[in-house]
Amino acid sequence: MKIIGKDMKEGEIRLVPSSLEDLWHLEKIIEPGDLVTSRTLRSTTIKRGQEIESAEKRPVTLTIAVESKEFHRYTGKLRLKGRIVAGPEDISLSSYHSLQLEVGEPVKIRKHWKPYHLERLRKAGTAKPMLFVCALDRESATFAELRESGIEFLGEIEYSKSEADDRDRYYEEIWQKLARQKASLIVVAGPGFEKENLVKWIKQKDKALAARIHTEYVSYAGTMGVTELLKRSGNKLVRENRVAEETQLMERFLAELEKSGLAEYG
Repeated sequence: MKIIGKDMKEGEIRLVPSSLEDLWHLEKIIEPGDLVTSRTLRSTTIKRGQEIESAEKRPVTLTIAVESKEFHRYTGKLRLKGRIVAGPEDISLSSYHSLQLEVGEPVKIRKHWKPYHLERLRKAGTAKPMLFVCALDRESATFAELRESGIEFLGEIEYSKSEADDRDRYYEEIWQKLARQKASLIVVAGPGFEKENLVKWIKQKDKALAARIHTEYVSYAGTMGVTELLKRSGNKLVRENRVAEETQLMERFLAELEKSGLAEYG
């Protein structure tokens, strides 16, 4: 989430959502009665005598008072519906319109901002995936992220049989994909021993990344393997990882406290 302007006296924040996760957070922040301004397409009407004609849709900037909202993850849009309260002169005020908020498109929100709204905005700007999953076998590897808003599949890599049995290129493609991930926990899952073979190969190239990888058995590779992992042990893995992170933070705190360093309590 990129904040591009604030006027807290007027209760206005201008921002640009940078991911589907940001749209999901906005769906939780925006409430009925909030004023939302964005670019949109709208048909204008022209009165000719007793007849009213509709012109073609054209881009305009409209402000609506939100009455309902709906987040469509698979189309990548947040739909807000309400009465128009501001816009060009040829747009009828008080008529209804739906704004489609999208990734990369600026939006202005005017509301009574409560502390938890602002905290959610702040966290949305720094949020990392809770879990990154690679479900693989000897033929293909499928990737997915688990975020607060749900699971998002991120494509697949297939093993090229033209490479005979030289698996280095297959493993290197997977390694490069895993190395770019920001999730604190990466899970490599699948049937058989391919997951262990991959981690062993990565350890020779990138020990730091290998240390972040947790292996799990699942019955299938592909999307079915990802789904099986998340149903069976996804939440357990996330909880265990958070406990480990908090334990490390506590150890750092106590170490600093003992040497009168960068820690204090009272």
